[in-house]
Amino acid sequence: MPKLPCLVGLISAASLLASCGENHGPGRHSHGGGSYSPSTHADSGGHPYPLKTCVVSGKELGSSGAPVTVTYKGHEIKLCSKACEQEFEKEPEKYAKKLADAWRARHETHGSHETSKAAPASNATPVGGKIPGFEVADLAGKTWTLSDLQEGTDSGVVSLTFWCTFCHSCRTMEARLQKMAEDFKGRASVVGVDASAADTPKKIEDFTRDKKFTFPVLLDAQGMVADLFGVKLTTTTLIIDKAGVLRYRGQFDGGGVSHAENAIRSVLEGKEVAVQETPPAG
Repeated sequence: MPKLPCLVGLISAASLLASCGENHGPGRHSHGGGSYSPSTHADSGGHPYPLKTCVVSGKELGSSGAPVTVTYKGHEIKLCSKACEQEFEKEPEKYAKKLADAWRARHETHGSHETSKAAPASNATPVGGKIPGFEVADLAGKTWTLSDLQEGTDSGVVSLTFWCTFCHSCRTMEARLQKMAEDFKGRASVVGVDASAADTPKKIEDFTRDKKFTFPVLLDAQGMVADLFGVKLTTTTLIIDKAGVLRYRGQFDGGGVSHAENAIRSVLEGKEVAVQETPPAG
């Protein structure tokens, strides 16, 4: 299977991708062309907003009354006034970049890529549940479905690990992810998913090439797959069987236990997975 694009990147679950170690709000993060729209709600996911000043005027938020919140490409951006909202609309990319830079700086000071410390959302696919259809894109922009991923294996077993280029926790396990991809080549489809707003296909391609990683990376730019599975942290791994049933969700490994590898082996051998879910620990 060809190399796939940007990962998970985990806020709402789409938050996962916008910050490491901080809670994000419900806005989604996108690499592509989103739209600008006023927003009537502020970030409610628990993540402290990373800026104290307006990205347009540079003035302290609240100095001109209650901040105005707008949404651009899924990001909630706080401005100090309606006048700044009008200026923002003229050059949204310019001002949105200031917020992205602030989130990136925060990401780099935390060790895990987190969207929320809460349990998976109640509407997330449960372990043992049949997975609805979903789509992800590779770095070249080609769309992949679960069936497409399954076709590249003899077993139909798929492993999805949420990962990004700037998460410290990912650095501690990605070599083992590469080895798992090599060990199960042809028998299971082992891929990474990047839902991070801070990553780009080019950055991911350069990073994986430098690291000599061969596992494909898929782009979940809207955070839809992360939401589907209730993923809150990078390094969270999902094991899906040939029937499209979620058999494991949780830590890639931890406490000296190779949870993901053990789950894949059990599914390939037609056995029940002994540990079907572990708490997120990105």
